[in-house]
Amino acid sequence: MNSNRNIFLFGAGAVRDWGGPKTNDLTETIVKSGFKAKDDQTITSHIYQVLIDNGYSVNFETILSVIEELIIYYSGIKQTSPKNSFHNLFFNQNKITSSFLNYSINGDVNSNYSLNIPYDEASSSKNARSNKNPDQFFYELLLINLHTEIGAKVSKYNFHSLNKQDVIESLDKQELNNNFSKWINKFIGHDEIVRLYTLNYDRLNKVILENRGLPVFEGFDSKTIIPYNHKIVPNVKRIIEDTDCVCSYNLHGCSDWKLEILNNYKNYLPVLKVGTQLAFNYYDYPIFETEHGKPGILTNIIAGYQKTQRSALTPYKQMQASFDRDCLLADNIFIIGYSFGDEHINESIRMSLIYNSKLTIHVIDCGFMQNLELKYFSEFANLIPNQRPTRVADKIYSYGNTYAYSYEFGNFLKNEIEYIKR
Repeated sequence: MNSNRNIFLFGAGAVRDWGGPKTNDLTETIVKSGFKAKDDQTITSHIYQVLIDNGYSVNFETILSVIEELIIYYSGIKQTSPKNSFHNLFFNQNKITSSFLNYSINGDVNSNYSLNIPYDEASSSKNARSNKNPDQFFYELLLINLHTEIGAKVSKYNFHSLNKQDVIESLDKQELNNNFSKWINKFIGHDEIVRLYTLNYDRLNKVILENRGLPVFEGFDSKTIIPYNHKIVPNVKRIIEDTDCVCSYNLHGCSDWKLEILNNYKNYLPVLKVGTQLAFNYYDYPIFETEHGKPGILTNIIAGYQKTQRSALTPYKQMQASFDRDCLLADNIFIIGYSFGDEHINESIRMSLIYNSKLTIHVIDCGFMQNLELKYFSEFANLIPNQRPTRVADKIYSYGNTYAYSYEFGNFLKNEIEYIKR
């Protein structure tokens, strides 16, 4: 009960040294991917340009969000009117959206049909459910196509199996992996509690630490190597009940999860399987509707701006509840490479600043002073005392109960930077 509770939150910037893609890299990939409009340019490039021309800040999740809203719009176009948001840019400009819908129908839309989509025979082989709006189905296929691209990017640095262990554990990553393990084990050695949470879609924390002798619970009772043909269901009760174990929870899902339908034929549950589970490989795309009239496509990863909706499903909701609880009880929260762009994550941090007087936050990001300082304070305005920065040491600044370490994560580990204790 007297042990320090240390919470670690990993964003995209935390895995750059392992080969994880930057947000800008994923945005560039998404802009170049997916179906083509009638002018032979990708639909995503048009969405990107419309947003930019109208003054919006755009990344890959913004583009996915537009497509998600188009799915909602076309699923109930007669009874649903668009809300006053940036999506109106697309709903009100019919010339744009009509140029997106570049397909022909194969079959009867009232029974069984598929879409003939130029340059994409694979997507054309998928059949729609009965009476589904073809425009809705088109955008669902596009969304799945883009999620598959993201999964493939993650696989390049995260793939791990019995016969392929040299991606995460490649020779050039050994020093980095050892430094990370050494850092985490330093807390364990002082009998402190360690709780890891990642917004990325990988198993890096689990594999690196467990390969070096530290057992890690990832929400599934699993080892680092998943046997072929095995599927491991989440241990939901342990996620809720075991509040002190070394855990590593994927708050936004994982590329190694695969969604399987339960016996009630209504709910889907992720299972852990070996290797990357690409979204396109589903026979039928899981549909969810946590808010009436707002259908969405489920995949093993949560991207876009429907995160709060999808996080209401198991085991995401239990992992999010665990994160929320840990933040409220934490002595230290280490935030590594996160750009403070997810409101449901920011809300947990915000409430911890209000209700947890002992809390110290440590932000590790080489671009904090240049890119994140204003964003951080705009998200947590009036909750951070003494907002004028004070230089504590080389590349380390104090903002009251917040310390910023202006380091790339790999260099932070290599230089064995000690965190500041209040």
